[in-house]
Amino acid sequence: GGGGGGGGGETSTSIAEERAEKAAATTSKQKKSQRQKKRERRLAKAEEFVHPDGRRRCVLRVLTCEEVKIPGEKAGDAPPRYESTVELVTGRTHQIRAQFAASGAPLLGDVLYGGARVGRGTGEGEGEGEAPRVLGNDDALCLHASEIRVDVAGPLGRSGTTFKASPPWWRRGAS
Repeated sequence: GGGGGGGGGETSTSIAEERAEKAAATTSKQKKSQRQKKRERRLAKAEEFVHPDGRRRCVLRVLTCEEVKIPGEKAGDAPPRYESTVELVTGRTHQIRAQFAASGAPLLGDVLYGGARVGRGTGEGEGEGEAPRVLGNDDALCLHASEIRVDVAGPLGRSGTTFKASPPWWRRGAS
């Protein structure tokens, strides 16, 4: 008789584990569905950069866009410069330089992808000749990650830490 009780306990545990697994799977599906809906909403709000040939290059959300002065550039010598805060919706974050160049808006200082050099006047003639394979020591790339979030899966779900950077060099007045 005592062996039957142990078997019953094991059965109850198995049923409880099975129910917990089903509940976890349902919760996982619901979370995945919510993430998909959130992504679809973000895509609907996103600005699309479209190449003249009609192909979509990347989708990003422009959060802010304002004119900025770059230290070392004389007023009137350089065309207007704009600083944008963006959220990438498609594409890989390590390809942001290529994405902006493909959109027709290369990053200032990114001579590898067609951007004008910082503090060198209008940038006319920058596209002539062969593009350098690497940035030089005196090249200043106007790209700044103001905030990076690192998410980690844990026993209570995903949690993370956000790291915030100080303002970019062109906002601090450095040259």
